[in-house]
Formats: sequence, structure tokens, C-alpha cells
Amino acid sequence: MPAATLEEERMRKPLSVLAIAALALLALPAFGGTAMAAPKATVFVGDNFFKPRGKVLRRGTIVRFRWIGRRTHNVVKRRGPGPRFRSRTTSRRGVNFAKRFRRRGNYLLICTIHPREMRLRLRVR
Repeated sequence: MPAATLEEERMRKPLSVLAIAALALLALPAFGGTAMAAPKATVFVGDNFFKPRGKVLRRGTIVRFRWIGRRTHNVVKRRGPGPRFRSRTTSRRGVNFAKRFRRRGNYLLICTIHPREMRLRLRVR
């Protein structure tokens, strides 16, 4: 009988090691692992305004631009680090553009159709 118990004990060890490894992988995102989702923010694109008009973001944040007005608009980077970007010009409601801000700095985004009224300042830390 002791031989059977010894064999059972040998079988349990690999299973317990696998169970601990699986739990560690599941807990990884909670402790800052690479599987964490990027932070997100929403900016509303209304008829001749961005809401909010300014925002402070963490580096890596994905900003979704949600059209809520009826007029045609776009989102264009006027100033800031990195290459220029531009959304399509549309009046379709909903999220029509999303951008991940990876570089720290100050950004000025505008709608080229309404450049005086529609300005958005973002600060990425």
C-alpha cells in the first residue's frame, strides 16, 4: 500500500506545479504584466466643438473620437510629437476615428472645416 501512495504523490506534484503556473499567468495582467489593456478615453465631436476641449492622458492611451453632431467634421493633428495624422471627413455618427498616443508632449488637434471653433488640446504624460 505505501507504493501506491508514493505513486499517487508523484502524480500530484506535476499537476500542482501546472495549476500554480496557470494561476500566475491569469494574475499577470493585475500586476502590471504585458497583457494589460491600454487605457481609453472618448472625445465627442459635435457641431463645431470637441468635448472636452482639453484632456491629460497617460502615454499609450487610445482616444476614440465619437461624432455626435450632424455636420461634417474631421480630426487633424496640427501640432505635437510624431508624424501627422488625419481622420476621414464625415458626418456619420459614432466612433469614426481612434488614435493611440504613444509619445509624451502637447498636441493640438483641429477640425480643418471649422479650425477656429474646433480645437482640442491634449497633454500626454
